[in-house]
Amino acid sequence: MKILFPKNIYTRLLCEASPEPLRQNIKFKDASLISAEVKNGNADVALIPSYDLMKYPDFFVSGTIAVSFDGELSNSYFYFLPKQNTFTDLYLTGDVTTNEIILSKLLFSEKYGTEVQLHLSADKVNEIDRNYLIAGDGNLDLSIFNQGMSFADEISEMLFMPYVNFVAVSRDKKQLSIFNKSLVDIDPVIDSERNNLLEVMAVPDNVKEYLSNNLNSVYFEMTNSETAGLKELLQLPYLHGIWDDMIDLKLI
Repeated sequence: MKILFPKNIYTRLLCEASPEPLRQNIKFKDASLISAEVKNGNADVALIPSYDLMKYPDFFVSGTIAVSFDGELSNSYFYFLPKQNTFTDLYLTGDVTTNEIILSKLLFSEKYGTEVQLHLSADKVNEIDRNYLIAGDGNLDLSIFNQGMSFADEISEMLFMPYVNFVAVSRDKKQLSIFNKSLVDIDPVIDSERNNLLEVMAVPDNVKEYLSNNLNSVYFEMTNSETAGLKELLQLPYLHGIWDDMIDLKLI
């Protein structure tokens, strides 16, 4: 089985906690590129940004495994210049996906009544010289670590439900079912082994400690709460006129 995960510390944790036969088949790639690999038959199962389902509504979606957040930990963070009452420009950098692009616009419009102009940037940020949203492991850089505002926390507060960032998908029901069964009850495994799992990560010790202390706000299983959160999340662009049709989730 060929499996693709996005390149970030949360998916690496899931990989490290996976049974050995499954772990050997996992490869990592930029999150924005993975859905096309599934469509083209280059991956049997993959974790993709949840809003990629807009482009690929025929993918089967795991009802067992996802990567979700509802607190301080997040795969993306906002960094704002100080002493601003309002702003109009937001620069997106890192492993940016459809989630960050669509949800940034919706968040500021719905929660703050502000229209922001988004700019995709190739900056490697080590100094906050403008308003940024950084996606991926760039947030672990010590020069900016723990200075941002959790994107996931803002979205989960808007939804009143967990923010399902990445969903497991496949074009093949059987392959997805095998994947699901391999990772049953993965949350307790990660919770009990969190320090050992983080120890192998190539990040500074204070980053590992912070992640360990806050890992209870990250979920790798799809329970009823995450399923409801995903459905609510997928309704937002439809309700705001961004998508023409509602997505009919093909949960397996």
